Amino acid sequence: MGAVALVKQTDSWVINDTNTLHTDLLRGYNKNIRGNFDQSTSTILYVRFFISSVNSFDVMTGTLAIVGYFDIIWVDERMTWESSAYNGTTHIVFNQDDVWTPVVILGNGNGEDGLETLGNSYLQVRYFPNGQSNWNPGDKYETFCGANIKDYPYDAQWCEVQFIPWGYSANEIQFSLIESECNQNLYSANGQWELQECYLDTLYVAESTQLLRLNLQLKRRASFYFVSLILPIGALGVLNLLVFLLPPESGERIGYSITLLLAICVFLTIASDNLPQSSYPSFSFLCTKLLIDMMISSLVVLFTIIGLRFYFKNDEHKVPDCVAAVASCILCRCCRSGRREKSVYEREVVIQTNGNPYFMDGKLPRLEVNETKGGKETGYKAPRKRITWTDVGIASDIVFFVFTLLAFIISHVTYFIYVNVVEIDKPT
Repeated sequence: MGAVALVKQTDSWVINDTNTLHTDLLRGYNKNIRGNFDQSTSTILYVRFFISSVNSFDVMTGTLAIVGYFDIIWVDERMTWESSAYNGTTHIVFNQDDVWTPVVILGNGNGEDGLETLGNSYLQVRYFPNGQSNWNPGDKYETFCGANIKDYPYDAQWCEVQFIPWGYSANEIQFSLIESECNQNLYSANGQWELQECYLDTLYVAESTQLLRLNLQLKRRASFYFVSLILPIGALGVLNLLVFLLPPESGERIGYSITLLLAICVFLTIASDNLPQSSYPSFSFLCTKLLIDMMISSLVVLFTIIGLRFYFKNDEHKVPDCVAAVASCILCRCCRSGRREKSVYEREVVIQTNGNPYFMDGKLPRLEVNETKGGKETGYKAPRKRITWTDVGIASDIVFFVFTLLAFIISHVTYFIYVNVVEIDKPT
């Protein structure tokens, strides 16, 4: 058996063509001079950015690390040739160190390694016959980004990475955007931060230098913090309410309320340890909420002590009339629907005997009393049951429970409305 291969004849260049072109282009070439024949004109850098990942964002130190690369295009008028003169050569590659490339520094880097510049010695610059130059510098860029932790852990941060053409004015080098939006085709998501926006823009500094800005909006993925921080805080608030349902005779009320107070203090410490020790540009609203919860819990401890004082106060001490009136009102409101109206003969009555009143419980003695009209007694008065200190304790528990419940609801509703309504502004 035999095989027949059909080969299409095409124009192609060989290594000698590339060597010749390489030598011809670098003959008399000065890599320290821009490639404009008219040096009074600007070299236009056409730019777009490909973001690969957000490596990390540490709000404690304000350090952002991203990985990506630029596609930068400009025209070097010295690097032109007739393709037909070199056997159809359509492009050629030079090492970055052998040709002119713009010196662009990271303007707001963290400064650990000095001024960081775009590009490395191993990078290549690709040229085309019309002088078009393609350069793709990429790196991990570590920059400073001050965090606004006001909405933590539902915060979204705006960060910008600044690139400055070092040693060149706006009359010599200008940026022009091929596309403003970052290309995310190669992007790998970060587990802690969601990339919501990424775009390029330019800004003139003192009208003499144009800088390139890479703007990113990062939103914290809050599911972990909701489960490990927000839900336990809410559970502690509910448990705070239950202290008033414990029987006072158990002797556990004080210990229970103090334990909850300490637990809230622990969560306040955890939240503070994960936030920068700074009040600028704003203070964390979560820390404010935890502080309020701690104050509420402190009040619960105080309320518990006051309530126990009422419960165990000796009944030999008369309940003041004003306190008794308030307690009676509270207990009647709470229990009115569940109590049946006592009949005339079940009430404590006052009977006048020789002008002196005396009390009897239960049945009436065989004494004449006035007739009743419409089921209401007209000849004697049935006073309310005497309020004891135990009744005052029960009434205080009701008041303290309602107060704590309202404080709990207001605290949590205010927090969730705030974090879901407030939006951060874009950088200007």
